[in-house]
Amino acid sequence: DIERQMYPVKIAIATSGNALIVDLMLDGQNKTPVEFGIKGDVIDNDLLTLILDRQIDLPKISLDISGTIQNKKLVLNKSSLAVRGNKIGFSGYYDWATNVPGIKLSLSSQRINLLEIDPDLYGGWVRPDRDLNVFHDMDLFGQELYKYNIHLAADIKQLIVYRDINIKNIKLDVKSNRGNGTINSSVQFAGGDVLVGANFTTD
Repeated sequence: DIERQMYPVKIAIATSGNALIVDLMLDGQNKTPVEFGIKGDVIDNDLLTLILDRQIDLPKISLDISGTIQNKKLVLNKSSLAVRGNKIGFSGYYDWATNVPGIKLSLSSQRINLLEIDPDLYGGWVRPDRDLNVFHDMDLFGQELYKYNIHLAADIKQLIVYRDINIKNIKLDVKSNRGNGTINSSVQFAGGDVLVGANFTTD
C-alpha cells in the first residue's frame, strides 16, 4: 500500500483443517505490525503427536481475529473462536500508553455447552481428602489489580453446564480502577432471575 506506506505480509500455515492464514500490515518505516488478521483452524493432532511422541487428542479451534497495534495500544476488533460448534465472540484492547495500563475484554455467545467443548470435563473426578475450598492454597494475586484499570464484560445467552443444567441470559460487567471496582451481574436460572451487585476493594 504505497499511499499509506504500508507493506502487506501473508503467512499460511497448513493444518488438518482450514489453513491458518495470518495477514499483517507492516509500517513502512519501522516494519512493525500495525494491523493483523488471523483466520483458520489450529490444532493438528497428528503433528502434535509426532512432536511430543504421545497421542494427543485436542479439539479443533477455529479462529477469526482482527486488530490493530498503534500508539502503544493493541485493539482486538470483533473477533471469534469456535470449538466443537460453540462460538465465542470477543473484542477489547490493551492500552499501555498511560501510567496505569488499561485492559478491556468483552465476550459474547449464543450458546456454550461445556461438555461439548470437553467431554471428559466431569469424568474421573475423585473427591480430595480435604475441605472443598474454592481457592484452597491458591494465590489470588490481588496486588496485581493495582497495576491496571480493567473492564470485563460478558453477554452469554445460554450456558449448558451439565445435561439439563442451563444458565440463561448471563450478563456480567466488572470494572476495576487500580484495585477498586464494581461487579454487576444478572442470570436466569431454574425459572428465576438472579441479580448480583457488589463493590470491592483490594487491600
